[in-house]
Formats: sequence, C-alpha cells, structure tokens
Amino acid sequence: MCLWMGERGIEEIGMRIREMQVNHEKQPLGCTCGYPVFSWITEGCKGKRQKQARMRIFLDSEGKREVYDSDWQQDIKSTAFCPNVQLSPRTRYFWLVQVRTERGEKITSPVSWFETGKEQETWYGTWLTPEKTQNQESAQKGAGKHFFVPEDLVSARLYLCTRGNPKIFINKKKVSNGYRVLANKEEEIPSYMIHNVTSFLKKGKENVLQFWDGEVLGELHMESSTGRENVLATEETWESVVSDAACT
Repeated sequence: MCLWMGERGIEEIGMRIREMQVNHEKQPLGCTCGYPVFSWITEGCKGKRQKQARMRIFLDSEGKREVYDSDWQQDIKSTAFCPNVQLSPRTRYFWLVQVRTERGEKITSPVSWFETGKEQETWYGTWLTPEKTQNQESAQKGAGKHFFVPEDLVSARLYLCTRGNPKIFINKKKVSNGYRVLANKEEEIPSYMIHNVTSFLKKGKENVLQFWDGEVLGELHMESSTGRENVLATEETWESVVSDAACT
C-alpha cells in the first residue's frame, strides 16, 4: 500500500475515516455497479467540515491498477457520492478516500473493497428441479456434479437463483449465509444469492456440488492465479441422486 501510506506523515494522530460504505453497506459482495453510492464518516479532526475530498478506485489492494480518480473536489459529499466510473460485473474493487478540512488537515482512509454482481449478464445453464420420491416420504431427490478445482485457485463465487428452499452442499458442507442481490425490475431474474465458497473447495482435486429440494439455477465461477476463469453451471448433464433421509 505504498501508494498512499507515505501521505500519512502529514496527518495528526486521532483523525480517521470510518464507516466506509457502498450502497449503504460495508464491503458488499454483490452491489449494483450501474450507479454505486459511496459514503464515509470523518472524525477526530479540529476542523468541523469537509472542504475537499478525493476518491480513488483500484483493481488491486496495493493501488497499482487504478480505474478511477476523482481528484480533489469541493462538491464531493461524504453522505452520498456517486462517481462517474464504469465498473465490470462480478469484479472485486478496492477504494479509499482522502479528506481535507477547512483547518488544513488531511486524512486518508484505510483501503476497503466491494464486489459487483452479475448485473444484466446472461445466466448460463438451465433450471434444475429435483423432487421427492413417491415411495418414501423421507427420501429426497437431488442433483449433483463432480468437477475438478485448479491447483492455483484464488477465489470462487457461487451465484444462485432458487425457487422454494433448496439445500446446497459442496463436498458435504452446507452452503449458507450468502449475500442477496436485488436485480432491476426489467431483468428476468428478480433476485439471487452470492456465496463466497473459496474455503469450501479442495485445490487440485475432484470436488462435488449438490443440491436437494426446490429449483436451482446456478453458476460457480472459479478464478486461478493467472486470471483464468472456470465456470460450472447447472444443466441437464448433472447426475440425479437420492438420499434415504432428509438433508440437514
């Protein structure tokens, strides 16, 4: 982070920028990238108001791949700033803000991040609809897929549209606590979930993704250290599987 750390020498101890949010959330995993709104709180300053501010967005945490620089402006509001920048879907960005007060103080924020969602990207694959078996009330029918995970995997995201309440498992571990994204009204998919499943996957080995009950349309995006992306989507070649007892 050498790009901005050197600037901290002129700042006073106790001043800080906190509550850095994008679309009113801290580090969202799938915010809309059409017109993202940034906000922050400055505290610990002798000055009572923000005179100027500068916001910068990068593709890396060290600030070497800059995609936006507002430069110093007087009309940037800390409660809601919408930068004129074009962002790509399904991408992690890093950002920071600098503030000058009317007393001449300058504060640099820590580096935060956010990820964009699918936006209006076409969904790969098809809907899968496993159902309960007719012979056993406790038995459930599901679908699964074995796949290979690259040895140099750096991140994996599961984008998931559901109908009903399906249960999702990767290598027999339940996937939950995802980030819900509300799509635009004109889009075919009204809402979907994003799960960070990097820790669920076994690098350089065969893995298995399964779901039980409900309907699912999903995509697993796996990114390697070289930037290559592998995508596993739900489609008709998935294997049908039956469990003797309901999954938990």
